[in-house]
Amino acid sequence: MKPTTKLANDSFLLATFAFWCIAAGILIFFSKAEIHLYLNELHSPFFDQFFKYATYMGDGTVVVLCILVLAFFRVRYGIFALVGYLGSGLIAQVLKRFVFRDVKRPLGFFDGIADLHLVPGVDVHTSKSFPSGHTTTAFAFFACLALLTHYKPLRLFLFVLALLGAYSRIYLSQHFLVDVFAGSIIGTATTYALKPFFMESDKAWMEYSLKDKLF
Repeated sequence: MKPTTKLANDSFLLATFAFWCIAAGILIFFSKAEIHLYLNELHSPFFDQFFKYATYMGDGTVVVLCILVLAFFRVRYGIFALVGYLGSGLIAQVLKRFVFRDVKRPLGFFDGIADLHLVPGVDVHTSKSFPSGHTTTAFAFFACLALLTHYKPLRLFLFVLALLGAYSRIYLSQHFLVDVFAGSIIGTATTYALKPFFMESDKAWMEYSLKDKLF
């Protein structure tokens, strides 16, 4: 994959910006409770299973394994993805655990108020809701992949994967829309801010490839 350099033509970034505009508009006119109760009614057995597994696109273990695969092809790619993952994750966790530690997740927020549709087999948390860590990870990682390709349809596909990972957190009642909105901003902004330091560096060791050495 060849890294893209023209952000004006970056379909991942444009699609993400469109998502931010839509989400911000919804959050302005409706409360997070109203939004969640409405979306929680949109469920089916198929989507229960689909989003139960789609949420792993923002799971740290899965992302780290993918980062190792990237490093196999080019050290530069692996380090870029790893620093983006760790940097955005650190920001999200500091906010979640120290700044907004008392913000409840949907199950805790609606306790005694409304019965939510929950997916069997999913361990639903009740506290430290803002921002969504899974969403932060998903957008940080898929933004990184988007910056490694010039192929516009692929960048749009990567955005869809990030969005599905984010929506899975709402579907599973792990987070509110505002949580995934914030997480998507943190993940995307961190990755794009780090791009010049890794993708435009001329350090020779970053071009090292385990693939070339092994095969």
